[in-house]
Amino acid sequence: MDWTGSLDFLQSTTVEVGELAFFLQEENNLEIVISGTNGVGDDYPKNNVMNYEFMQSPNVNGVNVSLFILLNNAPEETSWELINQAGDMVQAGGPYTNPNSVVSMPLEVSDLGCYEFIMYDAGGDGLCCGQGTGYYAVLGADSDPLFTGQSFGSIDRNEFAYGYVGQDEIASASGIKVYPNPLESGNTLFFSLGSISVVTAEVYTITGKLMGKADFGKLNPGNHSLDQLTDKLAKGIYILSLEYNGQKHIEKVGIQ
Repeated sequence: MDWTGSLDFLQSTTVEVGELAFFLQEENNLEIVISGTNGVGDDYPKNNVMNYEFMQSPNVNGVNVSLFILLNNAPEETSWELINQAGDMVQAGGPYTNPNSVVSMPLEVSDLGCYEFIMYDAGGDGLCCGQGTGYYAVLGADSDPLFTGQSFGSIDRNEFAYGYVGQDEIASASGIKVYPNPLESGNTLFFSLGSISVVTAEVYTITGKLMGKADFGKLNPGNHSLDQLTDKLAKGIYILSLEYNGQKHIEKVGIQ
């Protein structure tokens, strides 16, 4: 990309690069390189490369997500926010008042999507160890930690997905089935119902972008086409969400 502007010595600026599309791996590395300045090479290239390593966010589905905090001696420094993928704050807590106490509560993550949990410490030393020993954890299935934090400075940011990103097929009580999967481009994707059902369907990219939605109304048992949602999709991996009679079936679908 090209950027035009003028910066004084040691001055900085923010450059918007837009959305980056890539295949998410368990471990990822984003490399940012300044290839030239003023149309020529940089006289000091040693600081022209920056690498940012990040992990695949954990995924949870159909389970309660909760927060556990063991506060330190300065609870008034501790606060947090839960942000949805639209950038809206859906839940927040703190500052707190009781030193060395425990905070335990459910997080409000009922909607499909990506969430960011942000923990703040106004004192700049996290929950350990200048003001006593504390820590926090966001917990998923069987109270297993999705991530934890302790000595994080002023802010600690972690993301997780609820309901669809990277999820494998989730079995449904009615035996609903989606086939063929993967789907050859140009062919028809079907779903089968075991009983009369009121059905709506949504298709998302793996990054959470809604690509299409259809309201099928009441359908009889048997096979039904999803052509209206899939016939214009490019090759790739998508997340299909089928809602029927108050239940939800979520499945990763490949188009080849």
